[in-house]
Amino acid sequence: MILCSLIFAYKPYTDCTTFTFCAGDEYCGEIFDKITSHEHSLVAPLTGGNCLVFDVEVFINGGSGNIDEATKTDTKYFCGSRSPVYYTNELHDPAILHFDTFEQRHRLLSHFYQYVHFSDPVIDNYYKRFVRDFLHYTDKIFCAAGKIVRSLQIEAMERGFVVDEEGGGGYSSLHIRRGDLQFDEVLISEDRWWDNTADIWKPNEILYISSDEKDKKFFDNFALRHDLRFLEDYWDLANLDNLDVEHLGMIDAIVASRGTNFCGTYFSTFSGYINRMRGYHGMSKYTSWYSWNPVKYEMQKGEMFTPNNEFKREYSIGWVGIDGDRKVMKDNEVDPKPESEFVNDKAKEQLLEVAAEKKDTVKGVNTEVKRDDKQHPDKGSEQSTGKDKEQQAVADKSMQSNTGADHGIKTLEESMIKSLGFL
Repeated sequence: MILCSLIFAYKPYTDCTTFTFCAGDEYCGEIFDKITSHEHSLVAPLTGGNCLVFDVEVFINGGSGNIDEATKTDTKYFCGSRSPVYYTNELHDPAILHFDTFEQRHRLLSHFYQYVHFSDPVIDNYYKRFVRDFLHYTDKIFCAAGKIVRSLQIEAMERGFVVDEEGGGGYSSLHIRRGDLQFDEVLISEDRWWDNTADIWKPNEILYISSDEKDKKFFDNFALRHDLRFLEDYWDLANLDNLDVEHLGMIDAIVASRGTNFCGTYFSTFSGYINRMRGYHGMSKYTSWYSWNPVKYEMQKGEMFTPNNEFKREYSIGWVGIDGDRKVMKDNEVDPKPESEFVNDKAKEQLLEVAAEKKDTVKGVNTEVKRDDKQHPDKGSEQSTGKDKEQQAVADKSMQSNTGADHGIKTLEESMIKSLGFL
């Protein structure tokens, strides 16, 4: 079977006043005509008001009358107010199953794990793992990102920050969406970005920023207090000239996903996918925030699942417990309130391990911190205030660690491979 989902408009077919993809009266339905003219094709009877349900009993015997009450209750919980469409031979037999997007109601703006439901939790978890392990960025993209992550972590360890036992952390990260996002309420000012997130970051911590904002002055509030790093700072190190420009955002997302703490932009699917990757990495939900205060703690305190079609954020039902065979409907993770995050002895040990690695791993990496004391007076040692020094002294003693659970993964590379299901 070939699954097709194409976006275009065929004006004689529908009213496209909301979504118009054709210029003027130009006809652009050739692809749709080609698909539907195929002898064994079917336009999927699915809209945003449905959920797609796979049930073995229904598929084998047809109809939904033989489903037991427990399965019916489970399906009702998953679909909520949406109407279930069961996967039957009618959907299975056509050679081409086409998901058309002529009309707004046909656009399936939802995460796969919120729209597609398998009544058997063994099968449900299998396909969630399938998406995690096989629908991912290529090795070339992960390798480029891994070089950047490693460089950031080496610099962080020289400052006394610790990389967790799964190869993540050492620095923290942000995704600041500024471009064509249509949700004005989350397009907050540079001052609000800093004010809303300042409590997340540790003194002297490196912040990696992924953003479509071209004016670096936007980040001045952060630069006054932290050393900032951007993708372009690692252009030569990661050989980014050898990659397609379309891959750069993917690399950005991977690097951001490995930060000790992460703060993203609500409604952004880019921030959402970073959070999903953090979930795949096994990182705590208590290390993710949003910059818009009304939903700042949504990843930590929000629902694990919602029976609706949503894209504004990801939900942990997509990754929690999927390596087992049971249905997990509650996230029991407890806020770790960790101890000692700034462990200089541990950082020194990790630096010694780095030094013992092959020389070409860090060849050409400049971890020297570049500072402009004129532009950033509170970074200069001679111009620092007493309060700054006091805060730094406290930080040197009591910065707290957020190391994840030990799953037997000791390096960044192994962590990434493990998260993709290859170990």
